[in-house]
Amino acid sequence: MLQIAATVGGGLIGMALAFGANIFALPKALRQQREKLGDDWQMPITGWNLEVLEKHTRFIYRFWMPVVFTVVLAAAGYIVTSQANGVR
Repeated sequence: MLQIAATVGGGLIGMALAFGANIFALPKALRQQREKLGDDWQMPITGWNLEVLEKHTRFIYRFWMPVVFTVVLAAAGYIVTSQANGVR
């Protein structure tokens, strides 16, 4: 029962961290991209401009970060409680 609670708790912490990253880190990341690269930046091979890069950055922060953080921290909670209980 402790393992289930730790898994759910780890998943909730992962979701909270990803939500916080969307609120606090995403605006800073987008601002730094615009400041460092400039408005006329274009990727040489793909031809992406700054708007396309911004769209992909938002997608990563809003979709992939919650998925990865939730899965990784849920697994970490399960593993930690398994080791604490002596389960192999």
